[in-house]
Amino acid sequence: MGTKSNPGFPVAVLACLFSGLMLVAASCSDDNTTKPKSTKTEVIELSDSAVDFSADAGGADPAFQVVTVSNTGPGTLSDLSVTISYGSGQSTGWLSAILTDTTAPADVTLQATTGGGALAAGTYDATVSVASSKANNSPQNIAVTFYVSARYGNFDEFAAASAHDSNVLLGSRITIPAASTLTHLCLIAKAAGPQVKVGLYTDIGGNPGTLVAYTLATALVAGRIEIPVSETALPEGHYWFMAVYSAPASVGVSTANPAAAYKYASHAFAAALPATFPSALQQTGAEFNYYIKARVP
Repeated sequence: MGTKSNPGFPVAVLACLFSGLMLVAASCSDDNTTKPKSTKTEVIELSDSAVDFSADAGGADPAFQVVTVSNTGPGTLSDLSVTISYGSGQSTGWLSAILTDTTAPADVTLQATTGGGALAAGTYDATVSVASSKANNSPQNIAVTFYVSARYGNFDEFAAASAHDSNVLLGSRITIPAASTLTHLCLIAKAAGPQVKVGLYTDIGGNPGTLVAYTLATALVAGRIEIPVSETALPEGHYWFMAVYSAPASVGVSTANPAAAYKYASHAFAAALPATFPSALQQTGAEFNYYIKARVP
């Protein structure tokens, strides 16, 4: 008998058909190309992903801060580099980032500067990118925020020392030129010992009005005393910085301006500061080392 010819499919194709749909897709495709896997096995790890600095406008620069760069991958993390980018439309050049080594572990030393007082009060943002051609998660970023606080009032120390009586709520007016967020009520004491309570009042017709922020009793030390308070939004305008002492106390005072006015009222130190300032008496001829610290946009 003669051999019958196979009217069906070639053997190779039949084998593919019987292997199942997934095997057909894998073995019988015209495209046998596979994508190469990444050979980058190192992983950048940062000890901090966000860093904040604070300074006073015209004041000293803050201390530097360090972020550590390590490798959580199996090999050696080398070829490290850092770059800085600044917030859109903001001042630049106020931040430096120095890498101690190009191979992990290494440190990134961050330093913010007001440029000798050239950087105005405000909030500034920058991003420090830590990169490596060897890492599979490059770059990794550090968000940096620099709060440059405004100071309003008499923050330059006067040479003379006052002689404040106890149980008298006394102070002078401070002008805030732009909307700000109050962070500290501050004074410069000439001697340690007594306690102080400070209140910030609105201005109503040239007199202290409503209490908007205050401190608890705080012991005086000689020098600057910057007492943090609950952050409070302050619209532009006039305010009264009023302080009461538990015993006779001394702060910086200037008598250079005979027209400088201060207001006062009797008030027991042990009592809470009044929510509305009582009827105030006035004297002239003295300014005190009273000031506030505030953040501005």
